[in-house]
Amino acid sequence: MSRPIAIVPMFVWLLCGGTPTTVADPPKEKLPPLNVAKDKISFDPKTAEVGTGGSIGGLITVRVKILSRKDDKCVFEYYSDGCGGVSTVYRIEVPTDAGQITVDVATGSKTLAELFPKWRVLYSRNTFSGVRAIVPGTDEYVKFTLGPPVSEMYPQKGDKVKFRYMVFDSAKFDKHLLTGDFTQKMEFEVGSEKVWPWLVLAMDEMTVGDTRRVQVPVKVADGATKWLLKPEESKTLFAEIRLVSIERAKK
Repeated sequence: MSRPIAIVPMFVWLLCGGTPTTVADPPKEKLPPLNVAKDKISFDPKTAEVGTGGSIGGLITVRVKILSRKDDKCVFEYYSDGCGGVSTVYRIEVPTDAGQITVDVATGSKTLAELFPKWRVLYSRNTFSGVRAIVPGTDEYVKFTLGPPVSEMYPQKGDKVKFRYMVFDSAKFDKHLLTGDFTQKMEFEVGSEKVWPWLVLAMDEMTVGDTRRVQVPVKVADGATKWLLKPEESKTLFAEIRLVSIERAKK
């Protein structure tokens, strides 16, 4: 005669010193990569893994990379490199619930901003037209020119940098203006909170001897408004800045 099997309720078993079996969490679902097909790159901003990238080669090389995703926003970078070394970079912010994002490589000369006007362009960079970048914490953009580095001396955190500047009356940069600050110089410590946010952007990758032409809205120009005799009458500050010297931080 077989012996009856006793069924013990779970709470009784635990009181008697039993140890429940640990059930492992199911493996996390692997996020889908960017879908690259012929002349299109597509992805879902809600699920595409940060750091994932995809590229298409040919006469024009195009790359797309997911840079970040926070709250309900996803930021991706679009890079294209065409004939003659002409390159373009866009950093675009889209809502995570925007649905599938498709970048069509066969777009001719149109910019992403023209193709997708609802998307927020945080940063754009072109070999010829320079940089247009949003000033952190605002909806305003600073614009500045680019050029080959004059030297190999780049600023590092903690260094003291000295700039010279000139102010102009328009984006043509062909007529100087008198300034409210006759020293026509500025000094900052790299990485300090005292560095104006627009200048942090404009001085990126500058070397000693480099000159850039900058256009910054007066409302976000911070201390540079003193360069203008009548800042209340101006909407944009047009200035040429030159990195004169770097004093290395003491270690």
